[in-house]
Amino acid sequence: MAQILHSVFTMELTNTMNRRELLKNTALFIGYSATIGAFSNAFTACASTAKAATSAMPRHLSSAQFNLLTAVADTLLPKTKTPSASEVGVPKHLDEVLGTLFDAKGQAEFTANLANLDANCVKSKGKSFLECSATEREAYLVQLDKEPNVFVASMWGITLSDNPPKHTFFNDLKGMIVSSYFTSKEIGMNVLNYEPIPGDYIGCVPYDGQNVWSGG
Repeated sequence: MAQILHSVFTMELTNTMNRRELLKNTALFIGYSATIGAFSNAFTACASTAKAATSAMPRHLSSAQFNLLTAVADTLLPKTKTPSASEVGVPKHLDEVLGTLFDAKGQAEFTANLANLDANCVKSKGKSFLECSATEREAYLVQLDKEPNVFVASMWGITLSDNPPKHTFFNDLKGMIVSSYFTSKEIGMNVLNYEPIPGDYIGCVPYDGQNVWSGG
């Protein structure tokens, strides 16, 4: 799955016109978002909190960190025929996720890694990510996406191999951004195929001897 996402991102980041059609019709991204675990399940609660906070300012990240996160998210998912990441509230959602689902150690690691992403951009491009042009930002993220990254299977938080290699921060951040984007209300209702659950109530269904639905 990680290799598939890597290939899709690398190809589509260099071809903005085709990116949206591929994302819109590819169930892989929805499947991947489900593997994030509590992150996806907590979307509704975090989204409610973010909606209540009408201020454009982040609640947990600094303004500089939030602006950097927004720039990365919008480089990955810019506005084309569909909304950009920031237009559907991805940065605000991730800010809430950071403050709600991450412990103090996780928050410190996330912000340190975000700062390191920007510092490496300065080394690579001679300027910060926010100072880069759109083309330079894309080139830098493609460069990060090509870094070795091994997906290691785990169950209940326990990895299934000894001394497993860690995901790169960019790979994890990309997964969070994509998951947040595709679990947003705007994308769920207006870009993806949408069928309300539980749907229509049918009070009387003819019984012809067929098996009943399983309860589990």
